[in-house]
Amino acid sequence: KAVQLFTYFLIGFLLFVLMGEVCYRYQLFNFYGKEFRQLNPNPEKEAEKTILIFGDSFSAFPQGYVQQLSEKSPEIRYINAAIPGTGIKQHRLLFKDMIEEYQPDQIIYQFYVGNDFLDIQQPKNMKTLSWSRNLYWSIAERLLFVGYLNYKLGALNPPPKYSLEEIEQQDFDLAKYNKRVKLQFKGNANHLQETLALTGNAVKKYGIWKKHFSYLVSILPKDTELCLMLIPHCAQVSTLYARRMAQIGANLDQYALRLNPALYAQLKSDFDAVEIIDPLEYFQNAEQGGYAMYFENDPHLSPTGQTIFSRYLYIKGY
Repeated sequence: KAVQLFTYFLIGFLLFVLMGEVCYRYQLFNFYGKEFRQLNPNPEKEAEKTILIFGDSFSAFPQGYVQQLSEKSPEIRYINAAIPGTGIKQHRLLFKDMIEEYQPDQIIYQFYVGNDFLDIQQPKNMKTLSWSRNLYWSIAERLLFVGYLNYKLGALNPPPKYSLEEIEQQDFDLAKYNKRVKLQFKGNANHLQETLALTGNAVKKYGIWKKHFSYLVSILPKDTELCLMLIPHCAQVSTLYARRMAQIGANLDQYALRLNPALYAQLKSDFDAVEIIDPLEYFQNAEQGGYAMYFENDPHLSPTGQTIFSRYLYIKGY
């Protein structure tokens, strides 16, 4: 009976996942309605200009650069469609509906150098990672609904919360650093270097990313501007962060600190009609000026980094 019950449960769960995948792929339900409402308390406000932003947790950060820009420029309506833990495969499912609903004058697509290619294919490695980790990443790459379920289940059991002030006051500690980042470097110590230099596995991932981003370009309304905004990995910003990544397990050389790595050059070549927002040098100068742009034990922009980034974008007219 136990085997029979397990079999029924397994079949039911598989059917649930398959039905969920169909619904997710076609966005038959508003899967991210709660997140969207939190980021956009007044999406229907009248404004002189509408800017629609796609991205991940860098753009969905509470009190982050998007909200700060909205406060500085009340005449602009910023629609924040950023979703933590997502990449371009998930964003593509939202492009058409979001554009039709909000009819933006400008779209900003946020690309994070550190993991946007990993959202396409994680660094699986049977020698250095557990079989369960490899299995989950393999399934989630093919069934997007599985990644969505993991994201929602994670929200039910979040890690201990600390105030932003407490997090900013932490010192770098290898044991406390973001576990997911450590797993990714454990799977492939070269993944960041390959991304920047556009070599190895990053070449195939770039091809997939390019196909999805090209779809966004192809469906743009005639008068809608498109900007590709590149968020640097912390290792690109200072030698301090680069050394820390080496401690975590990354293989990096001086190439990581170049202002125009091969990835950037390729993006500019392939999408010459798209405006590129590249704050790397601005971030480097801020870090040299004594501003901690990133958290000590997490690769995300700190509140200070978010504020400096919003200042950069405001000066540039976004």
